[in-house]
Amino acid sequence: FVKECVEFLSQHLHEEGLFRKSGSHSRQKDLQNRLSKGESIATDCQVADVAGVLKRFFRDLPEPIIHPRYQAWILKCVSIDDEILQEWTTLILLCLLPTKSLQLLRFIMLFLSNVASHSESNRMDAKNLALVLTPTIFGGEGNLGKTVQIERQIKLQTLVIETLINNAKDIGVVPDYILDRMVKTKTRSNEALDNLTSEDELEKSSDDNLENNFRNKRKKRRSGTFHGIVNGLGQVGQKVGELLKSSGSLDNLDKTPENFENVETPRTLRSSKRKASDDIGSFFSATKR
Repeated sequence: FVKECVEFLSQHLHEEGLFRKSGSHSRQKDLQNRLSKGESIATDCQVADVAGVLKRFFRDLPEPIIHPRYQAWILKCVSIDDEILQEWTTLILLCLLPTKSLQLLRFIMLFLSNVASHSESNRMDAKNLALVLTPTIFGGEGNLGKTVQIERQIKLQTLVIETLINNAKDIGVVPDYILDRMVKTKTRSNEALDNLTSEDELEKSSDDNLENNFRNKRKKRRSGTFHGIVNGLGQVGQKVGELLKSSGSLDNLDKTPENFENVETPRTLRSSKRKASDDIGSFFSATKR
């Protein structure tokens, strides 16, 4: 469904006001019904209608693709004055999202980045797209209040979406320096495993013990890798939390997670070629001591 809408809209990237123009509600409802039955999008469909159906898909999700559990933390990330740290902490926290949500978020942001690259003709750069799509993606369209706190929150949410559009290729990518920590953890686990397989120990073991030892070693090997991933990102999450708490920003946002110990284990692990700044390097190196 999402892929088909994106493929159609990708053929109309020069359409002025893409995602800003609303289209026809009745045509969108009819199109949505046909798509739910497995039909394809007709070539003569109105671009605004397809864009509207795609927006409705995200609006009607049971929960936003950026899970509410992490929204307050991500808003704190974009409150950081240092732009590089702002982007880094935001992208790192996104790696803690459920896998399907992270993959969908990356897919749609890559598409929106493509839309923004044609802003000279469609008049929809990253900022304009963020203004239009933030309520849909964050799930805040029902919040009609006009308090200062809500207005501030919407402003920060818009900045998050703009940041994600501009950094779409880095969404779901675990930086090299985090993967290095995981590799070191795995190496230490393998070294410990090798120490368990000395010739003296093998000679003293019966056939039954050898079989049991082999099973235990395989379990230890898997466990070392698994816990290396969890601990690697868990420690980064804690460090990000410490940085955000020290900034003192958005203290009034409620339901802020207290720690990152029990987050879902990320399944999207790719090495990033992006070079970290000196500030990021020194910030992360504290976890190595």
